[in-house]
Amino acid sequence: MSLLKNIDHNLNKKQIIGLILIFTALVAFFVPSAWVSAYWDTEFIESYRGFDIYYFPNINVYGIDVGGDVMDWTYRTNPEACRKSIDLWMDGPIFVETYRDFTIYRIPGYSLYYGESATETSNKWDNLDNLKHYIDVVFYPYHIYTIHSDLGDFLIYQQGYPDCTPVPVYWGELGVYRTLDYATEAKAKEAARTYIEIHTEQLPEPEPEPIPPAQTGLEGRWWVNNIEITNSDQTIILNTTTMKFRFTPTKGSVSSVTISWEGGETDSKKLSKELFSSNWKTTVSLPEGTYTMTLYAEGADGDLTLSLVEFSFNIPVTPDTGNANPDETVDTIGDRVQTMKNLVAGVSGSLGLGLFIFGSIKKEEEE
Repeated sequence: MSLLKNIDHNLNKKQIIGLILIFTALVAFFVPSAWVSAYWDTEFIESYRGFDIYYFPNINVYGIDVGGDVMDWTYRTNPEACRKSIDLWMDGPIFVETYRDFTIYRIPGYSLYYGESATETSNKWDNLDNLKHYIDVVFYPYHIYTIHSDLGDFLIYQQGYPDCTPVPVYWGELGVYRTLDYATEAKAKEAARTYIEIHTEQLPEPEPEPIPPAQTGLEGRWWVNNIEITNSDQTIILNTTTMKFRFTPTKGSVSSVTISWEGGETDSKKLSKELFSSNWKTTVSLPEGTYTMTLYAEGADGDLTLSLVEFSFNIPVTPDTGNANPDETVDTIGDRVQTMKNLVAGVSGSLGLGLFIFGSIKKEEEE
């Protein structure tokens, strides 16, 4: 008590406060300095490819001596990680392959892959397939869904990878049309379906399907001067240049039948239907010449065509022998033998018959 009283007697309050502050400063200086010094205690582990690796027991990390202040060293959690870092510094990235516009590398000492293009560098992945998928989705439009519609297929795309930079965007494309970009796949699908709904209502009514022409159901039989034409090698012998044509349908209904010819003259003539009969008839007389003739029948059930090619008449003149009786006359019409050789060219329509007729007329002199 006498000491305290003496201190209290000899020191005023300001002096006591000063002594307390000086003591506190001394403690704050010497105690942390000792702790910091122990913080950087090291244990040598090994030398690897020219670099020394140390262990820091107080902070449980491993450091690579890269020179300079210890705080500038490279630190890892274990010696293996230190060695991999040194491999990377010494060897550089290892080429793996080229994928799309990216060159893919592996980091030495690590099972890590990354890709570089002319303008982009990917994130690092521990799986090569995952890196490729990341490149597909982040740097290129990636088709993820299709909406089928009357307008066509609406394709939904994604670009960007979840939880990565850049953030993913979604949109839809139909032909040259593209929706806005959306933050979710659901929004892009909704925009696509709205577009389809609006524009489907504006589609014109579909054109009615054309009715295919009915298969010909028209069939029939043909006659020349009551001689039926049945095959291409048929020979018809007539005693007149007057041609009587008759057509009788055997299947289907007929509305008109026409015969036309080209050669010594060009013309056509319709056949007339007989009353109370299914026959169609006409008569044609032709001058000398070679003709192409076409017989055409049509009706609700189809049509039928018969062509006659090189149908000709040759009427020779009887030569004067000098002994002829002037009272005798040559009948150029009667007692004439006309031979027709049928050269059938072909029949269009369902009949499929081609008819070629070559006719020659030979006049025999009457004695």
